[in-house]
Amino acid sequence: ARWLSAHCIGRRADLLCWNESATDERGMSMRRWDEELGPIRAPDFPPGLTWLNVRRPLELTDLRGRLVILDFWTYC
Repeated sequence: ARWLSAHCIGRRADLLCWNESATDERGMSMRRWDEELGPIRAPDFPPGLTWLNVRRPLELTDLRGRLVILDFWTYC
């Protein structure tokens, strides 16, 4: 597995690492961290959300196998 780590401040995002031996801020191996947590299932989207640039509400199955980038700040 490869890990992509980014550090975001304001509108600037810096790519910190892209490798198999990445560590988090505590020095814990990201691979070990992932193995300890195991798979985490994302919750389904609640009904009634406002969606942009789509013809119908999205479902998690629409996103399976795709790269998903979350932007928590733009729409606030």
